[in-house]
Amino acid sequence: MNVHKNARLTPRGREEAAREVLQLGRAARQVARAYRVGERTSRKWTDRAANAEGFTAVAKAPGGARFIVPDAAGLRKIQANHAFLKPLTVAAGSYPGQDAPIASLGSWSFIMARPGLSDDAAYRVATALHRAEAGLAQRLPQGRETTAVNTAAAAPRAESIHPGVRRYLTEIGLLTR
Repeated sequence: MNVHKNARLTPRGREEAAREVLQLGRAARQVARAYRVGERTSRKWTDRAANAEGFTAVAKAPGGARFIVPDAAGLRKIQANHAFLKPLTVAAGSYPGQDAPIASLGSWSFIMARPGLSDDAAYRVATALHRAEAGLAQRLPQGRETTAVNTAAAAPRAESIHPGVRRYLTEIGLLTR
């Protein structure tokens, strides 16, 4: 990786900063101040470390990664307590060292929003994500699961979906009125 001449930190330093937020629970603002970078930059590093890129890096490391999931009985017990989780399979080869499919549980397309998010804004976000599904699927393996269909299927009840998103899903025929 080429580090530009004005970069505050090397990739290792960025990982350390992200670890402080993710593992030690420090606020991104505090970490940004400590590493003399902007809060937005600190959050960007943290987001990158928290997503699949971070896990892929661990899986590629000399010690590799362990893929631990509950057995079938454990999955049933979890699902009984958390109905919004749906069965899913992480395809073999999704991560380095993962040579077999992994049966697990997960959720699709949950986006957290501030309580006052307008219906119109949520509608626009849902529309944009739906239109971008093919592009997301090409760029990210997990993008294949981020679909309007899976959003509608994963919701425990339609009322739990933001009204603006619910309006969009109804318009495209995934939810009934």
